[in-house]
Amino acid sequence: MLGGIGWWLVGKQFLSLTGVALHAPLNVRRAVAVGFVAAYLAIALFPFDVILSGAELHEKLASELVGLWTAPAACPTVAICLGYALLEVAAGAMFGVAWNWMRDRISVPSAIAAASVGFGFGLGIELCQLFLLSGVSQGASVIARGLGIALGYRYAAQLPRLLSFALDWQRRRWWLGASLVVYLSALLLVNGWFRTRLDTVSEAIARLAAVQWVPFYYFYFVSEQWALKSAVVQVAMYAPAGVLVALAEGSRVGRRASIGWIAAIFGALLALVIETGKLFLGKHPDPTDILLALVASYMA
Repeated sequence: MLGGIGWWLVGKQFLSLTGVALHAPLNVRRAVAVGFVAAYLAIALFPFDVILSGAELHEKLASELVGLWTAPAACPTVAICLGYALLEVAAGAMFGVAWNWMRDRISVPSAIAAASVGFGFGLGIELCQLFLLSGVSQGASVIARGLGIALGYRYAAQLPRLLSFALDWQRRRWWLGASLVVYLSALLLVNGWFRTRLDTVSEAIARLAAVQWVPFYYFYFVSEQWALKSAVVQVAMYAPAGVLVALAEGSRVGRRASIGWIAAIFGALLALVIETGKLFLGKHPDPTDILLALVASYMA
């Protein structure tokens, strides 16, 4: 039913865009934008387990998946809550850019118009999450999504200029190092490396012995939504590593062919350090995260 409704709304437009995507830059841009918007909304509403009764809704409202400001299930620690918020802002900004690019002409909306679009989508998505059995609905996400979408929608027209600035080697030298420091600090913070107490080596070795090395093993013991969310979070954590390597190595013509593999190795090594650190932080390492980091860094 959802597929039929989606086809009725955007099916013809999507076919017209993809049918001529190889012949005009405008249509390439719009096709990519439509694809990203569809993927963003699909991931936000996955796995589409809609609440069908008042009893289910009452149980959902009393659960830890709902919060006026933060939902307990989504924010066990301040660092994780902040990490999710930054991820929602970043993903929302890309959605806002894509929503603007779907037009025949990229516009520069007013601040009020951008805020209306951003917070309208933010509120709408969280309300939809409220009526999903496994959806997390919280006020903080309305603000984070809304802010990101509003910024992306308003400044979409300036994105080419910003990218041009970022790709200028002489200008990017000073902020590339700063970005690396900020990125690594955020990565350690989100993964709990600033705890006051670390476990002993014997405890870490015992935890290592219990690790399951089969790829995606732990994904079978959680819901589809949490499995997808975990994968998306891991990709989002290590994709910046690939971007930083590409910016750092991009000016070296002789090494352009190997940039992807350099990025993949860098991302995988970062994930290896992070997962090893979990042995001393009371957490369970997942070797799959290293694989996801390798792929995310290479693709970025």
